[in-house]
Amino acid sequence: MRKTLFLRLVEHRAYPASWVVNDGSAEGPSMIKDGTLEEAAAAGVGARVVLLVPSALLLLAGISVPATQRRRIITAVPYAFEDQVVTDIETLHFAIGERDASGMVNTAVVAHSWMKKWLADLAAVGLQPAMVAPDVLAVPWTPEAWSVLIEDDGVLLRTGEQSGMAIDQDNLALMLTMLVAQLGDAKPSLIRVYDARVHDVSPLPIDIGADVDVQLLHEPVVALLARSLDERSALDLLQGDYSKREKVGKLLRPWRIPAGLFGALLAFQLVDASVEHMRLSKQSADLRQQARAIYQKAFPEAQKVNENPRPQMEQKLAELKGGSGAAAGADFIALLASLGEPLVQTPKLNLERLSYRAGEMSVSFTIGDLQQLDDLKQKLGKLSGLPIEIQSATSRDGQVEARLQIGKGGA
Repeated sequence: MRKTLFLRLVEHRAYPASWVVNDGSAEGPSMIKDGTLEEAAAAGVGARVVLLVPSALLLLAGISVPATQRRRIITAVPYAFEDQVVTDIETLHFAIGERDASGMVNTAVVAHSWMKKWLADLAAVGLQPAMVAPDVLAVPWTPEAWSVLIEDDGVLLRTGEQSGMAIDQDNLALMLTMLVAQLGDAKPSLIRVYDARVHDVSPLPIDIGADVDVQLLHEPVVALLARSLDERSALDLLQGDYSKREKVGKLLRPWRIPAGLFGALLAFQLVDASVEHMRLSKQSADLRQQARAIYQKAFPEAQKVNENPRPQMEQKLAELKGGSGAAAGADFIALLASLGEPLVQTPKLNLERLSYRAGEMSVSFTIGDLQQLDDLKQKLGKLSGLPIEIQSATSRDGQVEARLQIGKGGA
């Protein structure tokens, strides 16, 4: 269980706060103390904060609202209270609770100035409450009974799960008598009194025609309140302008239009990209189909054509070129073009054999004499810029049979 700081703010006392630190252990609270907010913050470092505020500074009341949807109830409640409060409703904060058995909507009404002060005081010491509830709704309570908590400087009367009030001690008996009389047969069967007085221990003037059970409280009041607070049913004041959701909403509200435009633009781009992807995919499929058709037309004997026939076609072309490839063919043609003219123009030269491999050309021919052979060698060397080697030269029947090597192996 997470560590929790139950913090109660008190008015007109030597200390402004009382608190209980509950770390979830079976032994109970690890600290119960009165003191300053700074001391409370130091004690509750890392703890979840539950704030109990003075019920004397707010109004808990039921109001009749015909609406059933919570959003409409929230809108209608302030106007329903307009005739029951003396201040402008714009200065008041309304926290909505549940409908009670009679159909009335339980509501807490408190001045915005108090809400802002409480939250600002806590923020100043580094605390941010997860819940803010009237302290009267932390007084122990059971159905069919009322609970009264009496302290030296005031009284808290809890009459229901989300109803109650703060009363002056001098007016306690009168107020109880009036309330019970108004209820008639619906009056509570028991009034349970928790007497936490320290300085004034005179008998309680309670004689209202109902059973009264008085218990002397032998523990700090804040410990009793922390133990009996039911967060699931207590009326949380952090609603509307003070809810975390509303605060986040206010921060995000100026960005809603830009975010909407950005979302629309992003959606448009996604759709456009999807359409483009589909178009390119179809184009790619058409091109692959065309390539397969070309391959089958060029090599009708092929029994299998790959989905992508390009590597298959390149392999076939390499085989047709004897494995030398297109680059080798281009080199041969360029070399032959540069040497062809001297060979043709040389008198009495009969070309018998010509071969080319790996950048080397071998030429076999007959020529008139050795001088012509040497002149031809010089011309071929100048034109090609390649080394020329006479590999053989034999005189026979008034002619010279010769073989030249042009290229890598030449000298």
